[in-house]
Formats: sequence, C-alpha cells, structure tokens
Amino acid sequence: MKYKSMIKQFLPIITLLVLLVSCQDKSSETETEEKAGTTNLVEQYALPVPPIETLEYLYQNCSHIDYVFYELPFSMSLDDVGSIRKTLSHISTSPAPDKAECKPMGRIFFDVGIETKLEADFYFSSGCVYFLFYEGGEKKYSSFMTPDAVKYMNNYISQANAQRQQIMQNQ
Repeated sequence: MKYKSMIKQFLPIITLLVLLVSCQDKSSETETEEKAGTTNLVEQYALPVPPIETLEYLYQNCSHIDYVFYELPFSMSLDDVGSIRKTLSHISTSPAPDKAECKPMGRIFFDVGIETKLEADFYFSSGCVYFLFYEGGEKKYSSFMTPDAVKYMNNYISQANAQRQQIMQNQ
C-alpha cells in the first residue's frame, strides 16, 4: 500500500521527465533534418551546365578566348584552335553551386569573330573552382572546372608570376 501511494505521487513527475527528454531528442533531430534540408536546397539550386549545343557551337566556331584577371596584372588571349578546344574541355558536365563565400578571379570571354557568344566568371581559390556563365548579363549556367583546368590555371598563373618577377628584376 505504501508503495502504491509513492508511485502515484511520483508517476506524474516521471511521465513529465520522459516527455521532456523525448521532446528534446525530437527537437535536435528536427534541427539536424532542417540543416540537411538547407544544404540539399543549396545543392539543388545550382544553375545548370551550359547546353551541349552551345558548347558544340563554340567548339566548332570559337575564334578566340580572352581571360581577364580582376586582381592580377596580366590577362590571357587564345586564338589557335587547339588551345580553344582544350579550354572548352575544361568545362565540367557537373553544375556548381554559386557559393557566397567565393570570389571570382576573373572573367573569360568566348568569342566568334568580334561577337562574344558566352562569358563566365571563373572562380579559382581553395574550395572554389568553377565557372559561372552569363547570358544577357544574367547568371544562367554553372560548371565545375575539370582537374585539367585546375592544373592549367595553376601552371599559367605560376608562369605569369615568374615572368612578371623577372621583368621587375630587370628594371
């Protein structure tokens, strides 16, 4: 009898504690699910890659490609077919999310004759190696850089910096 009355007194308290603990677990599960959902939404909203027709057109007709670096004191211009086609192969088939923390290194222009047919900001820093393409001044497509593109950019930048240092030393 004595135990029954004690159980009756503590049962509401024990029930309340069990409910509180289970609510906290569900709350942290919900937060984790919401965070995962947010990450998935960011990945879902990456712009698509440029259409294959556009890339094929450029592969056949692009007459020159210009790289303009925003903060480096050099630029790059390509006008031979082999280099142009190699550069076009640097565009991955995987779309890239436009990360707010990433800063573009420069802009690349794909020209046919005197008309720019496609342009893109290129991002080239730790965790940010992708192209963000524009059409009519609006963000339209995105693509990661291929591993070959990363090697190419590293090589070009290091060579350009070495040439710049040599010029500065000769002055």
